[in-house]
Amino acid sequence: LQPDGKIIEAGISYVGTWNFSMVRWNADGSRDATFGDGGRVSTPIGTYANGYSLIIQPDGKLVLAGLGRPVSGDDFALIRYNTDGTLDSSFGTNGIVTTAIGTGTDQGRSVALQLDGKIVVGGYSRIGSTDDFALVRYNADGSRDNSFGSAGIVATAIGTGSAIVNSVHIQAD
Repeated sequence: LQPDGKIIEAGISYVGTWNFSMVRWNADGSRDATFGDGGRVSTPIGTYANGYSLIIQPDGKLVLAGLGRPVSGDDFALIRYNTDGTLDSSFGTNGIVTTAIGTGTDQGRSVALQLDGKIVVGGYSRIGSTDDFALVRYNADGSRDNSFGSAGIVATAIGTGSAIVNSVHIQAD
């Protein structure tokens, strides 16, 4: 829910390929024609992309996290949009950031914003034969925060089976 009462939905849609997608609704339930293409935005990342988690920054920009397949294999993916649904060219490469973590599937499942503007994405990475908890912290411009973990990445096995982060929240301290 945006401060003006408009509602953003985010996820995945098929438009020739599977894409990050959003729809913005006015407070009365009508689609907001001032957002994207008639209230809708669809952004590909290679051959497959899926948006799982959305945050609205204090400046109104939208950050959608999930997975993208820029070449082969799924990577953590982030897209930042301006308030009108256009890609924010000051973020990553033309608004898009992808991060390969392990040698297998990497999926960002949840995104959170720190008070200093840094962005934290949690999910999982296939490392060896299991999925491990994975976190990536990005600077406000989409570059990885090298002061966090190893080059901005932390991956942690939990037991001997797979472990998947589904939600990330930043504590006040």
